Amino acid sequence: MRILERYFDALRAQDWGALASCLSDDVHRTGPYLDEVRGRQPYVDFLAKVLPSLLGYELEVSRIREVPPHSAIVELSET
Repeated sequence: MRILERYFDALRAQDWGALASCLSDDVHRTGPYLDEVRGRQPYVDFLAKVLPSLLGYELEVSRIREVPPHSAIVELSET
């Protein structure tokens, strides 16, 4: 659970080094249009390019629910 909190804190702060430290080497993102980014550095580079271009970007995490043994469900909104 702490890793998720660290990840979202780093994302809000756009602290790419801290965010990278929360990810595995083989992270895989599938976006809403089925776009894919694979790997830690490509994913961080993607976020570092996109988020600063979103004026007034906000991330609100409503809740994080642990799903044992190694998963979680996160309810969030991005505006």
